[in-house]
Amino acid sequence: MQGEDYASNIYKSEGESPIIIRPRIVLMLNTGKTIEPILKKIIQNNMKHKVLLWLMLFFFPLALGTSCNTEVNLENIKYEGKILSLIKSNNNEHYNIILITRSTSRKGVPVGSSIGFYDRDFGEKMNEGDIVHFRVPMFKEWVGPETADHHWPEYVGVIDFNYNE
Repeated sequence: MQGEDYASNIYKSEGESPIIIRPRIVLMLNTGKTIEPILKKIIQNNMKHKVLLWLMLFFFPLALGTSCNTEVNLENIKYEGKILSLIKSNNNEHYNIILITRSTSRKGVPVGSSIGFYDRDFGEKMNEGDIVHFRVPMFKEWVGPETADHHWPEYVGVIDFNYNE
C-alpha cells in the first residue's frame, strides 16, 4: 500500500475507492527522480545505435569495394611457354604457336592453352620445342577456320618477348 501512495494514488474523499491517475511523470519510489529522463536516454541510445548501424551498413561495402583491386594489368603478367609451331619459309603455317606452361597470374591467358601470333622473323630465329619467356599485352580467343592441315591456337594476341629472364 505504501508503494501505491508514493506512486500517486489519489483519494477523492474518505470512504470512496481510490482513483489511480497515471501521470506523464511518475515518481520513482526511493530516488525521487523521474523516469522520463531515463526513458529519453534509452531512446537516444537506441537512435544512436540505429544511426551507427545504418552508417556501417552503407560504408562497409564501400570499404570492401575500394580495398579489393581485382583488375590486373596484362602487361605485368609474365609467361613461360614451349614453342609448338613456327612460321618458316619452307612450311605453310599461319601462326607461330606457343603452349603456355607457366604464368605469374591466374588472369590473362590460362596455363595449358596455346597462343598464336604472326611474326616471320621469330620463326627463322627459333626452333620448335624451345622454351621462351614473354608477356601478352593483348589477346583474344581464336575464332576462325580450323583445318586439319595446320596447327591452330586457342588464343591469338600480341606477344612481347623477354629473352633476359
